[in-house]
Amino acid sequence: MYTLNQVATHNSSGDCWMVINQNVYDVTSYLASHDDKLDIRSWCGTDATNDYNTKAGQGQSHSDRADSLLNQYLIGTLDTTSQTSSNAITTTPVATPNIAKSVVGYNILVPVLATIILYFASLKFLQRATHNLIWNSVMVLGLIPSFGFGVALILGNRGLLYSHVEFSLVFGTACVLHFLLRFKVYLAQVKMLRL
Repeated sequence: MYTLNQVATHNSSGDCWMVINQNVYDVTSYLASHDDKLDIRSWCGTDATNDYNTKAGQGQSHSDRADSLLNQYLIGTLDTTSQTSSNAITTTPVATPNIAKSVVGYNILVPVLATIILYFASLKFLQRATHNLIWNSVMVLGLIPSFGFGVALILGNRGLLYSHVEFSLVFGTACVLHFLLRFKVYLAQVKMLRL
């Protein structure tokens, strides 16, 4: 059992303990993995129950998978029985981090511009069949994360949404470019259906 005073001494990214729902966790080795979703270093050394249960004020609870992962870092429970009035530990609400600043931003321009450049470079320098093979493959491979995102949204695991955004941008840009290049063929096909 640990007191909140003991937990408070482990308050850095190199030594990070936190209390969540009366349990004490040493999440030092996990911090870097979590930072791609939300920077939780300010939770180190605190009772982070409210932040954990609301995803830092977002009003969402963590998934069962996240709870299971958290259990791997359990080192004990919070000792509230040894507190007396002379050394009572009071918990104050921890200021939640600014979500806009702590969620890692997505780079939109780099994947879109890189895809456009690669698309037209391959169109110019490769044989048409090779160009089509490459970009048809990108579109087929892009269906995998797109389908996965849909399933993740249905199942409520929004954490996956932070993982492959850039590839989705590449996939979307490739689809638009490939469709625009084949727009005349598409119109001819539509016209044939009407006949």
